[in-house]
Amino acid sequence: MIKHVRAGGRMVAMVLVTFFLTLTWWIGRVFKHRTVHGRVTWRHTITGCWARGLLRIMGGRLHVGGSPPEPPFCLVANHLGYLDILVVIATAKARLVSRADLAHWPGIGWLAQTFGTIFIERSRIRDIPRVTDDMRSVLADGDGIVFFPEGTSSSGASVLPFKAPLMSVPAELGLPVHTAAISYDLPGGDATIDLCWWGDMSFGEHIWRVLTFSRFNARIRYGSAPIEPADRKTLSIAAFRSVEELYLQAPTTQAR
Repeated sequence: MIKHVRAGGRMVAMVLVTFFLTLTWWIGRVFKHRTVHGRVTWRHTITGCWARGLLRIMGGRLHVGGSPPEPPFCLVANHLGYLDILVVIATAKARLVSRADLAHWPGIGWLAQTFGTIFIERSRIRDIPRVTDDMRSVLADGDGIVFFPEGTSSSGASVLPFKAPLMSVPAELGLPVHTAAISYDLPGGDATIDLCWWGDMSFGEHIWRVLTFSRFNARIRYGSAPIEPADRKTLSIAAFRSVEELYLQAPTTQAR
């Protein structure tokens, strides 16, 4: 009973914080959007507050290893579920590249579009050029880009091989690729099923279960040096090895 009351209270708090910050965003953009720098800075301010706020409300304790890059940059990381979005945005000044169906999620999709998420149809090769053009524009504005090259979320048993297509942007622009590894642990539970969201798990049921836990640990470790510019396949392989090495330092586990 106590767990469900906790979850309900947290859900209400998340909605209120999201509403307040979204309203602040729309009010502030009247003044901040007069310049590209102002627009980018304002987005980072609001999305960073939102991500850190929601993590705290959900009971997440954020642990950061290393230093996030300063924009503009390309950052890649492993993918364990929707919590990754909060972890990345709470620590790095960046816009996300996400799967297209997120745009149609009730409430969440509207937020993602409002705050500049770039959507990609992963099953359509012809969508890659449009997305890469959008990524170039974001980088040209002095913003950061983050995406998950595994192409899907997993239980955290291992880092899945990276897909190369989106690496064409840093390859063509001659940009280094920064790396990070995300991991979780849950006192009294199993993070691989209670925190990671993958397979056929229902989003609604999963997030409700997450909200019932008193606390959990979310970790992100940034690489000490970026991967130097190369062709997209070479970048993809090198970035995968870097993320895998970082992930082995603090893998997603059962309770510690």
